Amino acid sequence: MPSSFSNLFAGCAATALVNQFGERDSIGDLAFALYHSPTLPSGSPAKQFAGPVWTEIRFEEQPDFDGGMVRRELRTCVVRRSIVEEAGIAAFESDAWIEDPAGDPDSAWMLDEGTTEWGPVFVTFGVVRMPLLNRNECRSADV
Repeated sequence: MPSSFSNLFAGCAATALVNQFGERDSIGDLAFALYHSPTLPSGSPAKQFAGPVWTEIRFEEQPDFDGGMVRRELRTCVVRRSIVEEAGIAAFESDAWIEDPAGDPDSAWMLDEGTTEWGPVFVTFGVVRMPLLNRNECRSADV
């Protein structure tokens, strides 16, 4: 059973943290993380999680199947657990993905089970994608 401190934190402090650090749209309202569940039929609208807190993109080298190394992009998206549970998601879903917060329709973030954490107040979605190399884009990296 949660303590009174846990209840107070979940009700007041979590809201204050989201209001302070949550992503905002162009007019200053809290933005949404658009979550696509593999359990939904194809073409269904995404589930919306208000007030996500996105971390910066970081890069990681990982061994590839052919013996080489592959580079991937990592980041996290933190959302209040109550919002995730209201959307009907109770645990990690394999093959789920979140739309890119920059609005790029050709880019998506796949959920990574190893870095996704279900805390008592917040859910930290660890997300990953491969850097795009075959597009006319403005990303730069060490060669």
